[in-house]
Amino acid sequence: MASPLTPTELSPSAGKSITASIDNVFSWQSDGTQAGFYIEYARNVSAATVSNTGWITDSLSQHTFVGGTFADTYEYKWRVKVRNSAGQESLFSDWVVFKAGGAAGLTITFPANDLDVISAVPAYQHSYSNPDGYYQVAYEYFLFTGTTWDDFDALTAAQQESYTWDQLEALSLGNMLWDSGRVESTATSVEQPSDKLQVLQYWYKVRVKIWDNVGNELTSDIRTFGLLVESVPQIPTISVSPDSDNGRNAITITNPTPEVGQVAAHHNKLYRKKMDETWELIQDNILTGVGYDTACRSSKQEEYSASAVSADGIESSKSGSDYGTCQLNAYWFTNLSTLATVKLKAEARWGKMQSERSREEQIGMDEQYPSVNYESQRFYRGSFQALVFRPTDGSTWQEYTEQIRAVLDPDTYSPIIMRTPFGDLLKVNVYDFKVGQDDRIQQTRKISFSFVEVEDLMESVTNAYDTPDSLSDCYWVVDPTTGEGYGFYAEPEWGDMSLERDRVENIGLNSIFPSSGYGNKKAYRGGFSGLLMKPSSGILAEQVMILRNFIDGTVKKPLLFYMTTDKAMYVDIYGFSFELFDRIDQARKISFEFVEVEEVL
Repeated sequence: MASPLTPTELSPSAGKSITASIDNVFSWQSDGTQAGFYIEYARNVSAATVSNTGWITDSLSQHTFVGGTFADTYEYKWRVKVRNSAGQESLFSDWVVFKAGGAAGLTITFPANDLDVISAVPAYQHSYSNPDGYYQVAYEYFLFTGTTWDDFDALTAAQQESYTWDQLEALSLGNMLWDSGRVESTATSVEQPSDKLQVLQYWYKVRVKIWDNVGNELTSDIRTFGLLVESVPQIPTISVSPDSDNGRNAITITNPTPEVGQVAAHHNKLYRKKMDETWELIQDNILTGVGYDTACRSSKQEEYSASAVSADGIESSKSGSDYGTCQLNAYWFTNLSTLATVKLKAEARWGKMQSERSREEQIGMDEQYPSVNYESQRFYRGSFQALVFRPTDGSTWQEYTEQIRAVLDPDTYSPIIMRTPFGDLLKVNVYDFKVGQDDRIQQTRKISFSFVEVEDLMESVTNAYDTPDSLSDCYWVVDPTTGEGYGFYAEPEWGDMSLERDRVENIGLNSIFPSSGYGNKKAYRGGFSGLLMKPSSGILAEQVMILRNFIDGTVKKPLLFYMTTDKAMYVDIYGFSFELFDRIDQARKISFEFVEVEEVL
């Protein structure tokens, strides 16, 4: 008979945490010939005492260590070997290191209490706490019906007599109505699909399971809640039709006929999905069955969903998604107070967009590099001009330009939504509005104005950066913490680098030549520009936003600047700007300034 194979798939596995105060089951995978096992374990420090279980006769590939075997907050290692019925032993498995920690907690926080009665389709919420700092990476929700007659029959007569109806409803799990499946997400909230609820069911039970970043799996207690499903309208269906001539996507919403006894939809809400996968409400109180997205980005495939709302304000779950891509061939400006829109197309010129920051450099007498402080302000400033043609409705030039000004620069301030043919989306304040004569064509007027960004509409993402394969083929800006960043492959221009030093000259009364003195200050300052190319998928406007949030984000930190070499500088980047490289949106010119703030060791 051959010796058993070395055990594998040890659990707890490497990096996993156990709760020290409770019983813990350790398990492994054997080859099926196991008749006994021997476990060794010790603190994961040099010269630690190694404890063991001794040989335990058992074919079951697991062992339970009672609570308190391992001390809280310490790292341990363990390994196991097995033997067969002939007494032949396997080799020890590799050591596996785990941590003994305090008890982790997983709690459903909405509904907040057992037997709470909810007046609308719930968005469940949960919280996960771990004393070792682990965090959730996935979740799974389960929904069940309330107590059944079989549960009631299983009670004693005394229990049946003493229990209130609410207590009976909360007694045990009924049938499973919904399983979200494992969802890879750090989100701690999920909306219940209302089509999984039952019209005649009043009480429901929900629980959640999560997985954390080291493989721990936790399941919450059951939360029981009440909900009158008859008060929730049916989920609508939608279809999307791009309406490029009017600069929008049109979404047709259809509400199904309610079931017997179920409330009808009074109106609808329209949602658009953001880059972070959350939904944004873009239109409410839709009574006509058609909603409009007048802030859709050109060339961007937008995802939409709708819900139905009862006359009492109870909202259904969101519908299934539909998609629409609107292709704009002009610049659109929408006044958010009046929703009036101006479309500017002829001879359009969009000026350089400069990001402005409140920034201050400080350097001490004996310091080599400056320290940089930033306030929270960060916004773009730019300019725009275009031609408008003589109106065909009989209006005078004065009347027509006043109509345009009423949208772009009204007497009462209103923010303006600016959308470009290239997928940009900006909320701005327009100022310095001008109307000028075009010398070439008497049938046109030139409209020009400046504007400043008043809100960041294009949300950020954090997983869109690259790891340099080579630092010799382009210029790279890299986050020293993650090793990821952006590379400028096309037409990089590195400006003059000036070395800033504190220098003084002294010439004595009897000296022919000056003597020179230098302070400790030593920092390079320079500028850079390069082209950001259109990606193979997605739109370039989003790439510009992602890059801006990387090198000029609201939270600033020094970055590594590689200049086609493995040598780098720690720099603070400021003065970020972009401009159109050409009228076809294949590239954007990115520019910034930088100052050295630290020595690279």
